[in-house]
Amino acid sequence: MAISNRQQIIIDIKTALESITIENGFQTDIKLVQRGWHGLESFKGRMPGLAFVVPQGPSRIFTQGGTNQRTLKFKIFGYTEDNADKGEFTNFDKLISDVEKVLMTEEYNPHLQWTEITNSAYYEGLKDNFSAFIMDADISYQYEWNNP
Repeated sequence: MAISNRQQIIIDIKTALESITIENGFQTDIKLVQRGWHGLESFKGRMPGLAFVVPQGPSRIFTQGGTNQRTLKFKIFGYTEDNADKGEFTNFDKLISDVEKVLMTEEYNPHLQWTEITNSAYYEGLKDNFSAFIMDADISYQYEWNNP
């Protein structure tokens, strides 16, 4: 049985995030990528790490000229260790940059033409010596009603 378009996009984005390695030309070597709501505790000893969810979607469904379109709303969480107590956030900045790069590079994201990074929020850990972010990315796609 074929998987849905939605599921294929989720698989593709997880694979893209897992591709963030220095060997692939990025600045970061991701140690762990998880799907689902995973907080900092899930990444202790395995940072930098990423988690993602698709907590809402479709954001809209419409039919125009016989084609249906859906938008998936991804929330990507990133966690990394830094010397935040010393004002050093280099690892954090590299991780953010690499996630943006992987999402906006066709080689890694086959849905690039329908991808938009819409919002981000940052936590610079200060005394915690870790930093975290939440990045929102929308990926739209067209589909047949029987294969959402």
